[in-house]
Amino acid sequence: MHFCFISLVVSMQDLRVNVQLIEAATERHIWANATLTNYPQAYDNFLYGRQYFYLFASKSENEKAREFFQKAIEFDPDFAMAYAMLAWTHAFEAMNGWSDARESSLQRSQELATKAITLQEGIPIAHFVSGNYTFHLGQAYFISTN
Repeated sequence: MHFCFISLVVSMQDLRVNVQLIEAATERHIWANATLTNYPQAYDNFLYGRQYFYLFASKSENEKAREFFQKAIEFDPDFAMAYAMLAWTHAFEAMNGWSDARESSLQRSQELATKAITLQEGIPIAHFVSGNYTFHLGQAYFISTN
């Protein structure tokens, strides 16, 4: 048998929903949700940004996604996942040749990924973007030395 605990915290600006699934016999936590942000406006902008980003269609969609992730961060400056996705837009721009300053785009992606990791260590996207930056640095070094 399992118990599902749900708690709601509502204020004028926030709505936080926490859900936990607990095994009754052992009181062991089976599952718990992770709140990305406590600010609904930040989360809305994050979702819009993700919608545009995952179209993978064009530079303009990538830029639109970036705008939404930036707005999400304006509403919640500690929204680690928004920083990670914003970092990915910069990396994606460099990877697709959409940037006039590829190295600057890669550098910005690294800065934002580092910020995301500083805020919340366990975000795979942030680590992916950071690894992508390191990979491209290695490629640039290899090309310049050959």
